[in-house]
Amino acid sequence: MGGGAAPGQVIATSPPSEPRWDFGVGYLRGTGLGNFGVSAAMAWMRRVTPQLHVFGFFDDGSRGFAVVPALKLTSREATRSTAFVTFGVQYMRMWFGDATGGGFGGYGTIGYSFRFGPGFELELGVGLHGKPTIRGTDGVVSVVQQSTFGVHLDAGLRYWF
Repeated sequence: MGGGAAPGQVIATSPPSEPRWDFGVGYLRGTGLGNFGVSAAMAWMRRVTPQLHVFGFFDDGSRGFAVVPALKLTSREATRSTAFVTFGVQYMRMWFGDATGGGFGGYGTIGYSFRFGPGFELELGVGLHGKPTIRGTDGVVSVVQQSTFGVHLDAGLRYWF
């Protein structure tokens, strides 16, 4: 009563999974950062997707941008609809008239990613973010925007190539 194969018998095994090198681009609104944003992602492992988000914003007479490298972890293979958690570090740069300043913050989101067909993905999530205190000066005028911590909603549409 051995557990091995009989002589001459072949045991079927599934082939090792190959890493996927899919690339996705899209629109992202959320992470508590901006009015509009673009997102790029590379699915190169089954459940881990490195992402890069870039946001632009206009708020209370200020304008700026944020760059957010992030990591998305999924409960199932990234090519299927799945629950996810995303976390990242954000760098913000703002202009208050001629005064400029920047700083680092962070965010985390949990949500669900819906995949439609071979290419489209819709992400919906809720999370927490922390924006940095940003101090700006033009040499004469100094401006300070206090750090904030809050809840945000994420919505994104991405196309995978």
